[in-house]
Amino acid sequence: MAACTWRGIARHGGGQPGARGIAPAGLPAWAEARYRRGRRRLAVTAAEDGRETARIGSAGDGGRAWHAGRA
Repeated sequence: MAACTWRGIARHGGGQPGARGIAPAGLPAWAEARYRRGRRRLAVTAAEDGRETARIGSAGDGGRAWHAGRA
């Protein structure tokens, strides 16, 4: 299980940092669940090297989009 940290803005506008052990295979579903709950922004990084592994943010057309890679 890979350790990940995240920071973001929830739909109510409050900032939310955190950390968690997430299996690399489970990261896309974890990010998608937060996207579906209305998370406006989210950046997830691998704790060991600081590499970004998932993001929710603005798409090029002004909407929201999300992506997740391997932790």
